[in-house]
Amino acid sequence: KLLIAAGDKSGRVGLWDVDDADGETCCAQFSDLHARPLTALAWRGAQLYSGGYDSFVRRTDFSEGSLRSSVVADYDNDDCDDLTHWCLRDDVLWGAHKCGGLSRHDVREPAGSKKFVADAHGKKVAHVAVRPGRAEVATSSNDGELKLWDVRKLGKKPTPLAAMGHDKSIHGFDFAPDGMTACSVSYDNTVAFWDLSKKVPTAVKVRHDNHTGRYLTPFKPVFDVHAPSPVLVVGSMAKPRAIDVVQAAAPHYLIKLNDGMLSLIHISEPTRRYAISYAVFCLKK
Repeated sequence: KLLIAAGDKSGRVGLWDVDDADGETCCAQFSDLHARPLTALAWRGAQLYSGGYDSFVRRTDFSEGSLRSSVVADYDNDDCDDLTHWCLRDDVLWGAHKCGGLSRHDVREPAGSKKFVADAHGKKVAHVAVRPGRAEVATSSNDGELKLWDVRKLGKKPTPLAAMGHDKSIHGFDFAPDGMTACSVSYDNTVAFWDLSKKVPTAVKVRHDNHTGRYLTPFKPVFDVHAPSPVLVVGSMAKPRAIDVVQAAAPHYLIKLNDGMLSLIHISEPTRRYAISYAVFCLKK
């Protein structure tokens, strides 16, 4: 069964059964899991992890027709504030925080146990992700920097392996499947493809309208895991609204998807349960 999960600014979680032909029964909504906006979702088998600004991460188990939900991380009593984003790798939960902190928590430990928190940025951390195939994690921030960290050398005030910059805040990034390319999306209206094979990463920056404004969810770019070379999928605020497929090499824009009705696009890969490149959530006029 192919299930796609989506969260909203009210903390609700929705499930879409893609294989169900009945439009009346294909969707389900859970309104009592979170009280504030959700910032990330992740499937692990039949278990869905969800979390966001209420500073809780929950694990909801859908196996064998049952529904069991429990808190696996509670940040209320830690040296950090709002959970702005998070990611899960194996049993380690990495958290991004409004205070500029990067936190680490083992989900096998009690939810309220003391978390490790590093001072990663001087402003809000907007996104966190683990680099594929390496003991490294990356963070992006409102300070305009994308930083790469060695998880074995994290201290209270760590030194990054690399720091990559934009002129304005970086609200999302992703790693290519081989971990050798990162792409960041910034309010300076560029997407940057970073070559991580070099000691000092270099970038190809492509002009792109990312300015979602105050009331719309900032874009989170996603590399297409099935593409033979690094190809990015990201929403665009250019008129007409579109979903862009972008690469570092010219011509940069491979595809622009638009049906004349899109008003907001958010693309999310971590919500997939099985092999699907990406899911698209949109609002229509």
